[in-house]
Amino acid sequence: MLRRVLNLVFSRIVVTGVLLLLQAFWLFALFYWLADYAKWFGGVGVAMSIIMCLALIRQDSTVPEFKISWMILFAVMPVQGGILYLLWGNKRPALGLRHRLERAEDAMAPARKDDPDAAAALQRQDPRAALTARYLHDYGPMPVCGGTAAKYYPDGQSMFADMLPALQGAQHSIYVESFIIGMGEMWGQIHEILRRKAAAGLDVRVIYDDAGCLSLLPHNYAEMMRADGIRAFSFNRCVPVLNLVMNNRDHRKIMVIDGQIAFTGGVNLADEYINKIVRFGYWKDSGVRLEGPGAGALANIFLTFWKAQYPEEDIDIDRGLPAAAFGSYGWSGGPPRSWTYGATKRWRPRAWWKTIWTVPSWPSWAPSPSSTAKARDCCARRSTSG
Repeated sequence: MLRRVLNLVFSRIVVTGVLLLLQAFWLFALFYWLADYAKWFGGVGVAMSIIMCLALIRQDSTVPEFKISWMILFAVMPVQGGILYLLWGNKRPALGLRHRLERAEDAMAPARKDDPDAAAALQRQDPRAALTARYLHDYGPMPVCGGTAAKYYPDGQSMFADMLPALQGAQHSIYVESFIIGMGEMWGQIHEILRRKAAAGLDVRVIYDDAGCLSLLPHNYAEMMRADGIRAFSFNRCVPVLNLVMNNRDHRKIMVIDGQIAFTGGVNLADEYINKIVRFGYWKDSGVRLEGPGAGALANIFLTFWKAQYPEEDIDIDRGLPAAAFGSYGWSGGPPRSWTYGATKRWRPRAWWKTIWTVPSWPSWAPSPSSTAKARDCCARRSTSG
């Protein structure tokens, strides 16, 4: 009993939370102390708030809701607002991480190739979908992948049932990337296969998000996997500092086998996602299996992230990816808002939306109330117009 209490008290999540609270208290005490020097500090603080406000206005990539929220704070707290923005206003990854990601994207660009035949076939089959594909190609960048078979899974357990034989049949490589990995039946079976395949000489790599696994895995779990022959690292290690850079997380869920078979979707690698344990009722995250060049595109994504972590490591693209591994995935921060509305306008005769999340506030990657209303009105017009 005592050992369990001590483990909880000195766990990473508790220690991190305590340190963050101490920093918040220190920041409050600092502002309280500076109140005695208001006549000296006030002018400097207001000037800094004005400068930060002007800099925020000039950022074209920042959504209006984010700008307005900070402007209200500048108006309510003109002295402290500029300092608070310096601490928490920058949502982008740290400068070093951004540069590594950009260099990795450039290094992996030769593997992202267009498939003109697939794009032309999509244009003939569905011109409206081709417009959306072109948009994603230009801003992703995500070229169209042809010749890919897809299988949809309505929940995690049905996808997990197909994951295991695919992993067992791996001949060359296995790449796994997940926001959450939790000890239990699901990850236990996957880890055992990864361990055996690594021992057999396959290229086995794992990326997991440090914040997503903060309370689920030991702090040195990547080292433990490396001891089993599995190459692994945790993304953006949590540092208990009050800074939004720590909010840049890896939410991808990717599994690629031999660059030919891939699984992706919303299913993390923990037992609640296959309903072996019940935390919040029946868990229903969907997923998809890709077989063909589309799977190679996900391998490209994984290796790009790996290259960003290990920039000095040479990645043999021809060996790590199949010949048709083109494509990329995802946006910086999330899908552009214009795509949500524009795609809804173009889809017909019907559009299906599915989400497990209700978003009470609107971060940069989420559809705003206005764009959601536009999409809803667009759907209503299409339903009434036949």
